[in-house]
Amino acid sequence: MPRILARTSLGNTAILDIYDIIKLMCIGVEMMTAITRLIITIFLGWLGIHKFIDKKPLQGILYIFTFGLFAFGWIIDIVAAIQFCMKKRIDKIENTSKVLGIIFSILLFIGCLSSIGEEDFSSLTFIYMLIAGIAIIKIFIIDNKSHCLSYSNLNITHKKVFNQIDDLFNKINTQNKEKNHADTNNSKVKLSIGRKSNNDYDIMNTKLKYQTGKFYEEKNIILEKYKNLNTPNYILIQIREQLYPTKNIYFIDEEIELSNKFKDKYLDYANFYPFNSYWAQIKDLNEHQLKWYLYWRKEFLNNNILDTDISYIFIFAYELICYTFNSNASFNISALEKLYNSYKNLFPKLEDYLPEWIDDMLSEVGYFYNLSDKDIFQTEEDLLVNTLITSQELDKISINTWKKHYNERKTELTNKQLNLVYGNQKFNNRIKKYAGLLAKYYIDNNVDIVEKWFDIKTVTEKRRLFDSVPSTLQRMEGTFKYKRYFSSNTFEYDMNQITKLCYDLTFPQKSVNENDYVVANYLDGKYDLPDEFFYTYFKNKKDKKNSNFDVKETEEKKEFKIDMSVVKNSNTKIEYILNKQEKLNLSLDEKDFINKFHNGILNKAEAQQYCIKKGKMLNAYITELNEKYFNLIHKEIISIEDDKIKLNINQEEFE
Repeated sequence: MPRILARTSLGNTAILDIYDIIKLMCIGVEMMTAITRLIITIFLGWLGIHKFIDKKPLQGILYIFTFGLFAFGWIIDIVAAIQFCMKKRIDKIENTSKVLGIIFSILLFIGCLSSIGEEDFSSLTFIYMLIAGIAIIKIFIIDNKSHCLSYSNLNITHKKVFNQIDDLFNKINTQNKEKNHADTNNSKVKLSIGRKSNNDYDIMNTKLKYQTGKFYEEKNIILEKYKNLNTPNYILIQIREQLYPTKNIYFIDEEIELSNKFKDKYLDYANFYPFNSYWAQIKDLNEHQLKWYLYWRKEFLNNNILDTDISYIFIFAYELICYTFNSNASFNISALEKLYNSYKNLFPKLEDYLPEWIDDMLSEVGYFYNLSDKDIFQTEEDLLVNTLITSQELDKISINTWKKHYNERKTELTNKQLNLVYGNQKFNNRIKKYAGLLAKYYIDNNVDIVEKWFDIKTVTEKRRLFDSVPSTLQRMEGTFKYKRYFSSNTFEYDMNQITKLCYDLTFPQKSVNENDYVVANYLDGKYDLPDEFFYTYFKNKKDKKNSNFDVKETEEKKEFKIDMSVVKNSNTKIEYILNKQEKLNLSLDEKDFINKFHNGILNKAEAQQYCIKKGKMLNAYITELNEKYFNLIHKEIISIEDDKIKLNINQEEFE
């Protein structure tokens, strides 16, 4: 349950406590009354005592002479009394008791009536008949408005007490307003949204000495492509309503208030203090962590990227997403993108959140909605496309990767054949083997496999925004436009031929060698596959020379090109480059950095200063260099040893 804090004076807080106590006492009296009546109904209901308590003496007398309407009415009253204690509606029970009571009374009346004139008719039978008639007329017809329980007067006294307390409470609030020169914040009750913080530090009333003012230049952060974006008005209205409520009692998100409090606060220096928290929020910070956050945030916005914990990064990301640190959409989106690019190598987990949040912010301000197809450059990552580009063993691509685009049910296999291949491991292994070999054949013949097998189309979709962001702000549904890889007709056709081939390999005719069976089908024109590809894997060279089947001449080879601009993942680009080059090809910045080494050694402090000027972190930069060129030299380019950095390559290896 969320915490409710009364932001009033000490006297008002005491009044609120008394109010709650009185309310609980009244509810307790009400429950005790219902429970007492339930006990009386259970033990004395067959005598109708509870009816006398309800001021229904005639029904009480009837219960005495009929032993609680022959125990039936007694049982119904017990059930109704239990339902009342549970604070549930009893209309259905009342209606049921009425109907069944009428039926029993009519049967009793008819039974007594039928005994008139017989020898066993007695005065006692007449009395029962009379009582049954009274029950029908009085209880179930005249008194049809209420049956069993009717406690409409029970809460009247309590309501009067509550109204008196409310009047007193409103008078106290009115007096506070006059004393606080129209400060509406003093008369509101604040609801802290989200999980309860385990931090005892009162961050709202902190006595920390910090500096106040504008500590960054927006123009240095805002990217050119985002400079014309505007913040939606409905977001600004929500923030303004929560910070400056117009009602006497208002519930706000504590994080919005804290972010607004510290948005212009900073420190010139602070020591790092660890902070790891799930769904990290400002209220979770203690004094040492708050100092570091205010210092780290200032340094980051001034292009000094410091090592820090990931929880600090998420706190600042939440501030940017909620527009509480800065109300300018162009600044917030640019800063969030800078935050991601600066720390994604150090914290790979950020890739699961920040790119999606950046897209959500762009969608919220209408960035995608206004884009034409020509303006969309972002292409969604595709696992099969990236694997075909970067992998050296295409015949070992997993079947699950192929199934991102491949579906055997779209092929020419019959339903009976599909039932045989469904989940068949041998069939799946052959599919991934020969599909990969066909892709390798195309690549070896300088065919652009991406262009041949895939089409890039623009996709527009809607989805909810910021599902994983802990905020009370209401966000609209977002519209997204991006490009996506779709399998082309050529891919579908080639995979259909491979599927027929693999089926015949898995289920050949009896007493026939599978290779001979497949070759015979190929000669009959069952598979439309390149001759050179087929002969390579199903006929030896001798058979190929002696065959009367002419091999088609290969098309004129063209230069093999892959447009790497459509590949979003930087790691994919690096892997592709590594597979195509034979020696190190360092950038100018990388060469400049390595040239600072003397006899293979560089002071760590000097390296740190260089990285700060370039807007990079030393550890992340060294890790990036080592990963980028490891496959070429099979060792780390740079290693860190205490306060020195060691170069593990010779000068000629990168010139």
